[in-house]
Amino acid sequence: LTQAQNYQAARQNAAGAGLLVGIITYGLITPVVEELLFRGIIYNYIKRLIPLRNAFILSTIFFGAYHMNSVQGIYGFLMGCLITYAYEYFGSFKIPVILHIVNNVLALCMNYDGLPVEHLINWPFCIIFLALAAVSVGLLRKQKRVF
Repeated sequence: LTQAQNYQAARQNAAGAGLLVGIITYGLITPVVEELLFRGIIYNYIKRLIPLRNAFILSTIFFGAYHMNSVQGIYGFLMGCLITYAYEYFGSFKIPVILHIVNNVLALCMNYDGLPVEHLINWPFCIIFLALAAVSVGLLRKQKRVF
């Protein structure tokens, strides 16, 4: 399958599960499991071996690559940067989990045909969300430098 076909297949699987099942699996279980794996295990292990900045970059590359298609991979890498930074900044595992849950629920709603949210939650919305997140990280960095 091509990268676009991989993305479409992942999108259809998530949207085809039904809203309640999708929210439980993609909106709650998946973020918790992925955060346990990528921030809880991989990132925390890597940062003991190499400098913090390098561990940050390497773990977010792993997180993006894990999604196995270019669309989700790039978005996953960017979200991984935000989530990992928030994890380091706040020092709490709850923050990455909450950010990941919000991201996945919004993405699920954006791709679910049964909800009239296509005008509210769409790709420009996601880009704006990432831009606001980047500005927020910049403002937080002025208060406390993590890297």
